[in-house]
Amino acid sequence: FSDFEEDGSVDISGDTQISGVLEANADVQIAGDTLMDGNAIINGELEVQGEITAEDDISLGDNGKVEFGDSNDLQIYHDGSDSYIDEVGTGDLIIQGALSVNIRGGGVQTAAFSPAGFVATYGGTNKISTSPTGFDLMQAGDGIKLISPDGLITRTISIDNAGNLVVA
Repeated sequence: FSDFEEDGSVDISGDTQISGVLEANADVQIAGDTLMDGNAIINGELEVQGEITAEDDISLGDNGKVEFGDSNDLQIYHDGSDSYIDEVGTGDLIIQGALSVNIRGGGVQTAAFSPAGFVATYGGTNKISTSPTGFDLMQAGDGIKLISPDGLITRTISIDNAGNLVVA
């Protein structure tokens, strides 16, 4: 049933099916299942208490944000050029995967985190990894490049085939 209030608001209870255009210039409260065929255009804020399920895309324009938390602590957005996942509250941003977490950048470099350790890849070749025994450079001869704070002096530390430490 529908209840029209003196202030112009509408309360709808029970299962509701709307075909066509529903235009409201006041509050509309719907209790129960609602099926809408077509587009729903809402100018203003949509407040939903309960779960939202989408069977297709949810699209936002540039700079539109999806915000989570009582204080909008977690924000996901795109500014037209770059995409962001921001933890703007006082907590940490924790990214978890059941087996591993992979980060890819332009198909050239990747970083993979798993219970076995960390692997950084460049151009399809593993370059650096961690293990329970420490830190490994994966390519022979690469060494560790050190750069002075002013950027003017560069040194490379490596190990030769005889096991000697080489600083060049």
